[in-house]
Amino acid sequence: MSFITRTLSTGILFYIINFSSLYAQSVAKALEMAAGNKIELQKVLDHYKNAGDSQKYEAAIFLIKHMPIHYSQACRWYNTYEEDTNFEDIDYPDFDTALEVFGKLTDSIKVHPRQVITKDIYVMKADFLIQNIDLAFKMWRTNPWASSYDFDTFCEYILPYRSLIEPLQDWRADYSDTFFEKARLAKNKKDPMEVLGLLMDEMKIDFKFIFKRKEPIMALGPKQLTLRNQGTCTDYANLAIYASRSVGLPVTFDYTPHHAASSNRHFWNSIIDSTGNHLAFDGYHYATNIAPTRKRIGKVIRTTYSIQEGALANQIPENEIPPGFLRTKNYIDVTAEYVPVSTVNYTFNTNTVTTHVYLNVFNKFKWKPTQWSRLDKNGNASFTNMGRNIVYLPTTLKNNTFTLERFPILSNADGTTTLLTPNFKDTFDCTLTRDNEIVNNNEDYNPFFIEDEKHYQLRYWDGEWKPLGDFVPSVNNRVNFKNVPKNALFMMVAQEEIDGFERIFTIDPKTHSITWY
Repeated sequence: MSFITRTLSTGILFYIINFSSLYAQSVAKALEMAAGNKIELQKVLDHYKNAGDSQKYEAAIFLIKHMPIHYSQACRWYNTYEEDTNFEDIDYPDFDTALEVFGKLTDSIKVHPRQVITKDIYVMKADFLIQNIDLAFKMWRTNPWASSYDFDTFCEYILPYRSLIEPLQDWRADYSDTFFEKARLAKNKKDPMEVLGLLMDEMKIDFKFIFKRKEPIMALGPKQLTLRNQGTCTDYANLAIYASRSVGLPVTFDYTPHHAASSNRHFWNSIIDSTGNHLAFDGYHYATNIAPTRKRIGKVIRTTYSIQEGALANQIPENEIPPGFLRTKNYIDVTAEYVPVSTVNYTFNTNTVTTHVYLNVFNKFKWKPTQWSRLDKNGNASFTNMGRNIVYLPTTLKNNTFTLERFPILSNADGTTTLLTPNFKDTFDCTLTRDNEIVNNNEDYNPFFIEDEKHYQLRYWDGEWKPLGDFVPSVNNRVNFKNVPKNALFMMVAQEEIDGFERIFTIDPKTHSITWY
């Protein structure tokens, strides 16, 4: 046996041994968790092992290894006897028919919705997973627009059979049939951006954006999307994912969990171009690098299929983490891809009894967690990759109770920070009006409309929202306040109505100009 032959044989043997070790370590746990469904997952592995396609075998390992964290959260309708009515909108030829049937159902009996969670690992069928893998590989291997993507990119952003927690539905073949012919019309078939544009144009023909659904569904399934042809920004982002991945384009699900200087939140996508860069787009308003950053962003999260060891939920128990995205195990922080970022440092009281602390933005009348940090023995925390020109508030969580810090932190546009500590030794009188606001290039929504014959109260933050005196009547769409402290964070509310969309702001003591946050 020649030296080259021996070396090649040794290399192949080393690969087989290490691959077997990888299989044993990464899949054994998932197969054990599958319990009675283990046989279905083993069929998938055996299928590709016998077929001799090492890439498909490794792809199957990737999907099964990370499958334990994935699940469906579906809305089921139950009657007064707590029996499932088995109503499924996708059982009908169109959404109007489904609504008609549901209307007749609810005319005869009382029904109520219930969220039903089903873990993929317990219900995944071999045929479903094999078909998903084969179709994904077909599009990746045969289309020019997918030729620049490596195997890791393929596994993370083309191969997965689901996006979020939508109902588990067989979608890839139907979506490929619908969108592949459109993709083939691209003049430059090696340009994924041109292909994406054709897909987005196709989506916008029939799909209607709605702000909110009547039934409590977290995310529509892929078949529900094509049946209804309508959905929220979450659904639109998912539709873009199904359409794109069905033809071999790597598209991600990106979002800001809470707008940092406005209310609500937003979901969108990014596509990886032929050079490896992520380009953001909003399917409903298709244009790269425009829609997602029209409002100030404190944090941008990208959902992955794979478990991310750096995620907080993979480090500490769930009950020590605030409800929301921080409890998920499959996300990465991509804020720096979108906006200039800084590290926000803060020192907590050394008596703080916790290992992890949180940084919040103000949204819908509440402080909402958007980043975490470990706490060192001296009480120091460093919150990384935070968007600028935003007010943040540090907090701790213990026994499901938040403790809000006394003073907020203003992260300035240049990356410096200012602790907003109300100074009652140096006060000023001011007149507030919408004419006083400083207008920036963002599209943050701040409903600061002063109306005559209404009464307004100015509040400042000092561990909680504290009133600066009584409610004051407005005159000529203006309202006057006295003894206003310098260097404070404010909010103004109307006595007649508090709708939860009120925003926070600072006031320049000389010009009385308002800067929104």
